[in-house]
Amino acid sequence: MAKLVNRRVLLAAVEAVPGVAETLTGADAILIENLQMSYVNERMNERPAIRQSFGKLAAIYGGSLAQVTFDIEIKGSGTAGTAPEAGALLQAVGMSETIVATTSVTYAMTSTALSTI
Repeated sequence: MAKLVNRRVLLAAVEAVPGVAETLTGADAILIENLQMSYVNERMNERPAIRQSFGKLAAIYGGSLAQVTFDIEIKGSGTAGTAPEAGALLQAVGMSETIVATTSVTYAMTSTALSTI
């Protein structure tokens, strides 16, 4: 009996300029499973206004951070010197990518020159 799996497609590309969105294409598609999204760290900003009374102004909603988790299958591209489909995600979590044409693609942890997607 086949097991049904919740699969989705995520598009991700490394930004050439951090903060400037890239134009995504079908080549940037990554098959993911078990997608879960939640909001964490709701931020409320206090308003310390000087008033004539002892009353306090209500806090203002300042946004929240979104947390996204999912599973991906780590596998090579099948062609030496071609980055795998998960390459952009690996760079987004603090790994540097080194491509040697027609030979290999390697990843290593880095703390400088971090990439954004």
